[in-house]
Amino acid sequence: MRSQRFFITLAFSFSLLAGGAQTAQFNITYNSVPPALVTAFDHAADIWSQLLMSSVPIKVNVSFYPLGANALGITFPNGRRDFPGAPYADTWYASSLANSIAGVDLNPGENDIDIFFSNGANWYTDTSGTPGAGQHDFVSVALHELGHGLGFVGLSKRSATKVRSGYWRWRISFPSPPASHGPSSTRSRGSSIASSAINRTARSR
Repeated sequence: MRSQRFFITLAFSFSLLAGGAQTAQFNITYNSVPPALVTAFDHAADIWSQLLMSSVPIKVNVSFYPLGANALGITFPNGRRDFPGAPYADTWYASSLANSIAGVDLNPGENDIDIFFSNGANWYTDTSGTPGAGQHDFVSVALHELGHGLGFVGLSKRSATKVRSGYWRWRISFPSPPASHGPSSTRSRGSSIASSAINRTARSR
């Protein structure tokens, strides 16, 4: 059986910028999401849109759902491989990244990212980033989950005798592109992506 390579990289067409003008567009569909959370999610998407570069709109579907007591959010990114212009064969890319590389929508009629947020969590929906005791900052969780949808994800498969991890790597473009790291990804200055401001809420997944 031929092995598959899994390579998620933000270096080719998703370039992380210093912030400022919007350089990527999110088309968001909301399903039973309260208005206050819609406003907060739009704010999170605006933050990402100023950090990424893509000429193809990123399609996101957001739902409010009973996830249980131990989850704040769950994300399912769509994927594409072997598309025109793909840097590597037999390699899966988050569809939002694949679209950006190809310069066209490779999955018309499909979402790029599906996100489910807990409808039982005590959400803090203001955008000031100062939740009270026992509250979960929705903007922080939304930033985290969007990151998963854009390709910051991991893969493993467990059998009765062993655990296999897929081959995942991330590369982030700063003014000078850093080296690749995998499967534990770090920024060019050596700080863990998982501990960055974008991933402030550890309980989301």
